[in-house]
Amino acid sequence: MSQSTLDSVRDAFTSICQQFQKSVEQGDAESIGTLYGDDAKILPPNMEMIEGKDTIQKFWQGALEMGIKSYKPEILEVEYSGNLGFFVGTYTLYGGGNQVINKGKFLTVFKNMDGKWKIYRDIFNSSIPLEGK
Repeated sequence: MSQSTLDSVRDAFTSICQQFQKSVEQGDAESIGTLYGDDAKILPPNMEMIEGKDTIQKFWQGALEMGIKSYKPEILEVEYSGNLGFFVGTYTLYGGGNQVINKGKFLTVFKNMDGKWKIYRDIFNSSIPLEGK
């Protein structure tokens, strides 16, 4: 894989991440939903797997309604082969007054569908220990 191709894929994934970040700040779950493929799945912590773009959009609407005001990711690793790729990173979620709500790590798998990269699988979990554990 050439460096320019990897850079192009990295730019595409970074752009999706920036769109996600902007949509969170605007409270726009519908826009977040457009970043996922129709057959996407997310694996949120302490919940069952959520399947399908529309159901995922509803999940993010609920998360935004719970008070998430901004999302700050840090992408640590990017790889791809053929029509699949992924990135690994860390995140911080902020509520009102720029208060940290949560921080953790994620693995996002992208799939190139008809020439456009979409989120295909998304898993994220908190790095904050559960109380009492």
